[in-house]
Amino acid sequence: MRASPPARRSAGPGHARRAVTGMLAAASAGVLAAGCSSEPAPTTPPTSALTSTPERAPIVTNTVEPAQHLLPADVGDAAGERVASLLFRGLVRYDAKGTQTAGHAPAGAAGATQTTDADLAVCRMLGLTADEYAKGKLENEVAESVESVGDVFFRVKLRKGWVFGNGEPVTAASFVNAWNWAANPAHRQLRADAFSPLVGYASLRRVTEPLPTPLPATATALATAPASDETSTAPARPQASRPTPSGATETGAPPGAPPPTAAPDLNPDPAAQAAAGRMAGLRVVDDLVFTIRLVRPDPVFRDRLAGLPYVPLPSATLADPERYAASPVGNGPYQLASGGWVSRKEIRLIPNASYRGSDAARNSGVTFRMFTDPALTYPLLLAGRLDVIDEVPLPALPRARADLGFRTTNQPVGRVQTLVFPVDRPQWASVDAHRLRVAISRSIDRRALAGTLFQGTRAPAADLASPVVAGYLPDLCGALCSHDADAARAEFAQLATTQPALQIAYGADAGGGPTVQALCGAITDTLGVGCVGRPYASQAALDRAIATRALDIPALATWTMDRPDLGGFMTPRFVAGSSRNASGYAGTTAQSQLVSATAASSPDGRTSAYQDAERTVLADLPEIPLWSLNATVSRSDRVGEVRTDVFGVPIYTEIERP
Repeated sequence: MRASPPARRSAGPGHARRAVTGMLAAASAGVLAAGCSSEPAPTTPPTSALTSTPERAPIVTNTVEPAQHLLPADVGDAAGERVASLLFRGLVRYDAKGTQTAGHAPAGAAGATQTTDADLAVCRMLGLTADEYAKGKLENEVAESVESVGDVFFRVKLRKGWVFGNGEPVTAASFVNAWNWAANPAHRQLRADAFSPLVGYASLRRVTEPLPTPLPATATALATAPASDETSTAPARPQASRPTPSGATETGAPPGAPPPTAAPDLNPDPAAQAAAGRMAGLRVVDDLVFTIRLVRPDPVFRDRLAGLPYVPLPSATLADPERYAASPVGNGPYQLASGGWVSRKEIRLIPNASYRGSDAARNSGVTFRMFTDPALTYPLLLAGRLDVIDEVPLPALPRARADLGFRTTNQPVGRVQTLVFPVDRPQWASVDAHRLRVAISRSIDRRALAGTLFQGTRAPAADLASPVVAGYLPDLCGALCSHDADAARAEFAQLATTQPALQIAYGADAGGGPTVQALCGAITDTLGVGCVGRPYASQAALDRAIATRALDIPALATWTMDRPDLGGFMTPRFVAGSSRNASGYAGTTAQSQLVSATAASSPDGRTSAYQDAERTVLADLPEIPLWSLNATVSRSDRVGEVRTDVFGVPIYTEIERP
């Protein structure tokens, strides 16, 4: 899934610039906030480097069953994305420098008292020092370089020597053909809209192609720059060229196309390209170089390239996607073991010896054990039958610190939990429905639940984003997110019609039951309206129902930022028509503001525009903000320190045994 960073206007523009100094300047590089105190963080001695050997047991961790398969552009659930991200790697990825480990305790609990200094306020609220505040910057993975002209035309050069697990070389065509295949509506990929910024995406889907931004004159020079020094990669085994489903060869060019040395056509006809199953915005130059043209400038397009839909695929997968959906062949640090996916039981990954990146596995593999009840994971961790769990279940939170000491974390990360309403349905689009959402929001005592039910592992929501990103405002939600039972009842009394009992959907295997029970208790106690939970057997099934617009009741939902900045919480979460817009929200003003934010050339301008969009979205309230979530990754004494990335996911490649 994956998961991807405070200017404070209320105190005046001068204060806004002082808040978290240096964060906004770093945001364009994808760096999370780092404007905290300089107090040193407590540390434990580093775990010594270990050499993984085949004899070492794999790292055993928990998961839930992925929704259906692991085709990258069709993965819409967190479990599937977690596994697929280890099997596939794209042009770029986020590093994990500065992330906290399950090896030393946090400085305090989330929600501490704020001070008048904005930087210290956020840090103290999170209970973190500068060294504990997460960072994540974009770095090249398969790409050697990604050059841009005007944020609308990109030239990508790949590193030499990358191969897939079957020995096929990773080439420019591996990316271009995979993206064209995923964007094609005939293949019904859930995340196909990830490619909507590209010229030709609309034509491929037979809708009106928007007029693209004219290319700067310098784009021609970039497009005609000398190709790679060597025009072929070094595969582990020779692979015969074969046609792909789009009719293109493995070079990405249609049969009879001019050689790469011909003058490039930077304005190909989108309709003609779409007829051949291709987007006009993609062009293969040679084995290691391809170009990308966008419809309009996008200063954060490089960040998009870190998303799972943008990974390459081998030609065998495109020729027979049904076969490879459950047995994927990728280019990441791990590969699926033979017979490695046993439904309802486990997924076994082993190191991929052909991986060429900087994130190679330091262990002999990772086994993901599937659980339908997260409460079962904690006793198995204590018993040594699990090495790592990605979250301490609610029943174990009161004793986790005493049981595990420094082997558990309480780290704020880029995740938030909300109550999502399908506002594209008539019953949730009315004035009465909006009043009901306001009444529900004001019925919930977020701070009390954060301190009791969640034991300080969540912070009450005050924004649509998490406090770990630049642009977060601790008072943006205002009264809407403040508990006031009298105000809630007054709002509810204005409803023109009788409100039937409320149902809230949740994923049973994700542990949503106690949370929904607490929410329903607050709603019923305050408003007198019935409220019950509707469990889905799996979070993956619920996520799929939301993504395919099959759900007509509110649902408990967790959003992991797409990238480490404010935009990672806003797009595509609230973009109309997005497969990841859980509420179906399409407010006209907000859509215009989101477009402006995406196009803003400066970090300050982008942050300000996203904050404007947040205010608009909150006024419409398609989602009720509940909490920002901390990562509570925990480990047994059978493994060394476990770091989490900027999205709160354990860095499985780094986990080693003493």
